[in-house]
Amino acid sequence: MDFKDYYKVLGVQRQASADDIKKAYRKLARKYHPDINPGSDEAEGKFKEINEAYEVLSDADKRGKYDRFGSDYRHYEQSGGGGGFDWSQYASQPGGVRVDFGGNGGAGGFSDFFETLFGNTGPRQASGYGPGASGGMRRQKGQDYEQPAEITLEEAFTGTQRQLRLELPRPCPTCG
Repeated sequence: MDFKDYYKVLGVQRQASADDIKKAYRKLARKYHPDINPGSDEAEGKFKEINEAYEVLSDADKRGKYDRFGSDYRHYEQSGGGGGFDWSQYASQPGGVRVDFGGNGGAGGFSDFFETLFGNTGPRQASGYGPGASGGMRRQKGQDYEQPAEITLEEAFTGTQRQLRLELPRPCPTCG
């Protein structure tokens, strides 16, 4: 999923008023309307993109969610919040697990958003896991373990750290 900057699509600033957004939408909608550009797939695609941007930015509630969550705001509307962390992206350490909630909420849809802003960096690359791992070799992924952890919505988006202790099964020293 690519991050869409709806403000950029309409050519307005983030702090634009509802009237400014409406004016920009009307101007662009007239320019790219399929009746004005019959047979132009490019104009039709642009027109759809403009309508999508206006649908979000013209509604105060949707705009607020978009400003907070980016283009992935619909995922949060459907799931009811920022839950559903992707624990598999965090590295485990012997004797326990250290989980770093780095502020991205763990939502898969945000990957493109953060990649757009910060490039290809993140917990996977920094820890030696994933496509940006140094040394040319990926570490082999181990068994997944789960441990519920409660954090506030604010912590999910501003970032927090928790240390969790897991009772992990140890292999038999005799039979492996």
